Amino acid sequence: MKYQIPKKTHWGKRLFSCLVLIVMFWALGGCGSSPGVQVTESGWQAQRYGLFNNVWGSTIAPLQLDLLNNTWRSIVVNGYVTTDSAGQGKMRKDYPSNTCTVYVFQSSSAGVTQETISSCPRGSTSTNCTKTSTWLFNTCKIRAVTLPANITFRGTVVTVIEYRELETAVILTSDGVAEVTPTDQTEKYFEVNPGLAAYTVTGEFRQQAEAFFGFPPGVEVTFDQMIVPIEQMDQVRQIQSVNLILYSLQLPVIPLPEPFTLGLYWLTAQPEDFRVSEAITNFIDWEKMNAAFPNLPMPRVFDVHGEVLDLRAMPYNPDNGMMRLDEAGYGEPIQIYLAFDETIPGLADLAYAISTELMSYNRFAVTVQPFNPETAGDMFTELEAKNLPVLVLGGY
Repeated sequence: MKYQIPKKTHWGKRLFSCLVLIVMFWALGGCGSSPGVQVTESGWQAQRYGLFNNVWGSTIAPLQLDLLNNTWRSIVVNGYVTTDSAGQGKMRKDYPSNTCTVYVFQSSSAGVTQETISSCPRGSTSTNCTKTSTWLFNTCKIRAVTLPANITFRGTVVTVIEYRELETAVILTSDGVAEVTPTDQTEKYFEVNPGLAAYTVTGEFRQQAEAFFGFPPGVEVTFDQMIVPIEQMDQVRQIQSVNLILYSLQLPVIPLPEPFTLGLYWLTAQPEDFRVSEAITNFIDWEKMNAAFPNLPMPRVFDVHGEVLDLRAMPYNPDNGMMRLDEAGYGEPIQIYLAFDETIPGLADLAYAISTELMSYNRFAVTVQPFNPETAGDMFTELEAKNLPVLVLGGY
């Protein structure tokens, strides 16, 4: 599947007036105090990450995007990696001492130039530069270019939100130090230290930004003081995606009211009769699960044939579940796979507990299967070849 990136409209002086983006850097220990290294050559690869919808990358020419799967493909210089509204991609680049990995989340785009990685490379002709973009960088020491500032890192885990409506970039540092050099006023360089957040803004929008945030640019505040702006910027979904990776790395998450969402969903082939999915919800006692795993957020949604069910509203009623299976004509146990994301701490125990619940009335025969989002493609291809339904437990 290929398509050409359309021409953009006139952007005036804003060559880097780009996407809203979230950037997280997790640099190796021993990085020192160097402000970071720029990308000076090609070598990026990309793939679809996990099972998350469509991801495209420039594998042949900068303005041509090809549909990616879970196999690594080389990305050309000045090319892009971009996703649909539910897609998630992953990029990587090997350096002599480490591999930099970049996660690209829903409705997002990442651009690679010979100088650096940014939301919109210099000279870009992509309309994607007007959209929201979410990135997560792991073990990277490269420079991030945003409209209001350049950001470099010292052994850091940092989240950055570039908000184009106010020409603002928000920086939340989880570990290490983020160094911020404003584009228009380089002398106003500042640092953001662990557990604190700040923002930077172009001179043109400073007054509006101060009214929006309630404090001046460059001033460090706690993460909690950034939650309302994150909600007002409509970036909750993106931060939830970042939080899921943070959680898998066993790092503190950004304290949204609901930090991230876990869910159940069928891979591709699923029972055509909706009553099978309904029975699954009836067989699982979520109150018992929540009591057994108090430190693990319970799955909240179940995506069935495109209909998203709220698991909190589904009653625990095995008798009804068995009745629904009888109505649907299932006398023998239904064989299914229950695949869980092994990168999420605690999810293995929850997956086996769910399988025990489903099999307790001898109406389901469940095989529990761990998967790693980085290598999920091949494993799920093998499962699909067995022609059995695959129920997935993971990030939603």
